[in-house]
Amino acid sequence: MPVSRITTLRQYQKKDIDRLVEKIGPALKDLPHYADTAFDPEITRATLEFNCGQDMALAGYVICNPQTDVVVGGLSIAITHGFMSKDLYASDIFFWIEPEWRSLANAEKLIIACRDWALRRGVKLRNIRSTVTSGYKMDKIAKLMEFMGMEPIGTIFQYRDIKHR
Repeated sequence: MPVSRITTLRQYQKKDIDRLVEKIGPALKDLPHYADTAFDPEITRATLEFNCGQDMALAGYVICNPQTDVVVGGLSIAITHGFMSKDLYASDIFFWIEPEWRSLANAEKLIIACRDWALRRGVKLRNIRSTVTSGYKMDKIAKLMEFMGMEPIGTIFQYRDIKHR
């Protein structure tokens, strides 16, 4: 257990990639809607390596233990072009904080960093989205997003594992 939940915030760096890959895979297994995802560490590693320092269509922010600079959480965000307009849209990809480092302040740091990054790239505030598809503590995540100024805009559906009629 950390003495304090105070962390430092920065964009992820090459030195963080091994730790991120190590943490993302097992974390997927704890998420009801992703538990049977066939995590591929090499695809994750390649994506992180390609985008590291590019600061273009994908960004990742991490929070670190200030004593050791070890990553204890992160949030990534990607920008895409609209299908029916020239608008840009940004959406989170993966949001993770080690249980002992979870706090409102640490979640806020990551969300604000990603929001501000998207705004600097020309994404309108109303086009920054969080998909919240994990199935993990959905009510708490929804409260966090609403606290951060977001509102629900719809529902995402996926097929069950049974054959569709």
